[in-house]
Amino acid sequence: MSASRNAVSAVALAVLVVGLNQPTQGQAASSPAGAVNRQPRVPVTVVLQDTSAPAPSFRILRRVDQNPLDVIVLSGPADGETLSDAVRNLLMVRQIAGDTAAAAGQVRVRRSAAPASQRPYPWAARVVNDLRAAPPQAVAGIGIVRAVEIWFPPQRRRIEG
Repeated sequence: MSASRNAVSAVALAVLVVGLNQPTQGQAASSPAGAVNRQPRVPVTVVLQDTSAPAPSFRILRRVDQNPLDVIVLSGPADGETLSDAVRNLLMVRQIAGDTAAAAGQVRVRRSAAPASQRPYPWAARVVNDLRAAPPQAVAGIGIVRAVEIWFPPQRRRIEG
């Protein structure tokens, strides 16, 4: 039962991020004029920090008191696979807790040497390349880092019961 639930969750997450397969530059924060039943997209800032770390890793910051609210912090030789793992984790958190955090929190993950069970998103390497080429900028609570903003479709919060 648990394996089938995980498979369904993986498929659902893959379907939810189809809308992310757009260029990082110029992504619209809201629906195009005339669109029916579309909700605004929800931003996340992706930053590159500590590029000298020996292993690729990421942490997810969910903040309630400063913008940007959600931040994916990539470290070390992060790549499209690292970003894909981070996105999957953030989407799962957003499905459970909502698009915006009710309380500040952090998730930190170091990728193991074992092969990934899921393939990276096809757009993830391009976003990491854009991130590496981005000019350094100030990101509140993090410092001066390379950063880009990407947009997620809104997640439906799971109702427990």
